[in-house]
Amino acid sequence: LEYAQEDEARLVPVKAYFPCTSINLKSLQSQNSFNVIPPTSRATNYVVLRYYDVKGDPEGFKTGVIDESHCHYMVVFQYGSIVLFNVSDHEADGYLKIVERHASGLLPEMRKDDYAVVERPAMEKWMEGGLDFIILKDLSIDGIRTIGSVLGQSIALDYYIRQVCTRYFHIHGYETLKYLFKNLH
Repeated sequence: LEYAQEDEARLVPVKAYFPCTSINLKSLQSQNSFNVIPPTSRATNYVVLRYYDVKGDPEGFKTGVIDESHCHYMVVFQYGSIVLFNVSDHEADGYLKIVERHASGLLPEMRKDDYAVVERPAMEKWMEGGLDFIILKDLSIDGIRTIGSVLGQSIALDYYIRQVCTRYFHIHGYETLKYLFKNLH
């Protein structure tokens, strides 16, 4: 991303996972209450958690002045999706393990998608988008909720669409292929 090269820009990696079909949000919240960001609506199908990287900013932690670039966010949905913001690849497993204790219906293979948010305060428009990234003037907690919701639903929907297609193919297999090839040419 060329925007990420500019001095004013901040690249925030975003990872969406679908490891299971259900997550107990009540127990997740109770065991991580210090990290829960209170909801702004009555939506009860997800929870947002914030973790501060003390190693990356020990002075900020001591003084109580939080630098957002050292915060990691996790948006967790009861239907099994997890979206991580500002979490590197080598840290992701630790965050996924926090949720795994509250998960059921674990899948044999976890689905994963990578995205990015570029925060660019000097940008004239409030947002610009691409296939696997979005450029925002400011990444707020509302932005994290919205992007997390879209990506969480998207990765879950992708899983279920593949399930339906696989089952349909097993039932109607060869006849479906013949029909598709005949009508697509």
